[in-house]
Amino acid sequence: MQQYLDVYKTPDGVVDYYKVLSIPYNATPDQIEDAFLYISADYLSKESYASHEERAKYVLAKMGYSELSSPQKRKKYDSLLKAGFNHMRLLAAIEAERQKKKIEDHQANTPEEPQILQQANTRGKRIALVAAPFFGVAAIFRLMRDNDYGDPPSALFVLLAMATILCLLVALTRLGDWLGKQ
Repeated sequence: MQQYLDVYKTPDGVVDYYKVLSIPYNATPDQIEDAFLYISADYLSKESYASHEERAKYVLAKMGYSELSSPQKRKKYDSLLKAGFNHMRLLAAIEAERQKKKIEDHQANTPEEPQILQQANTRGKRIALVAAPFFGVAAIFRLMRDNDYGDPPSALFVLLAMATILCLLVALTRLGDWLGKQ
């Protein structure tokens, strides 16, 4: 399989996606798409009995199409290909750019946390903050059931109410900080 991959490498060790797709370096987006569709159709028609070389070519064609179909990615790939980077540097540079863009997009799209979550800054506090409403609702339902039968509040209601209060204390006071250090 490595021998097959070497056919598509430049002397610098970079996989030449133009060779994989059998297209010229100045190919139009339509030519790139047609070449990829041709290789895909050929591979997918005989996928069950395709050789390792055919699978490798299909994977390389998918990677090549992904890089060459986008004008921005193609421009970066072409500049790095011409600069003579080796394959690992090329992939690392492309991946670093993608990760940087993802981080910037995530930071731009991340809403500011509500004030109550900023106060609940430890894991235990956040868990307690999430658990409190569940305990509270369970306590209310138990109290409603007890009232339906005319019974006084049961021990289960008292336990659920105490659990709700304890969760709120842990989440919103220094007790949660103390527990987080233990």
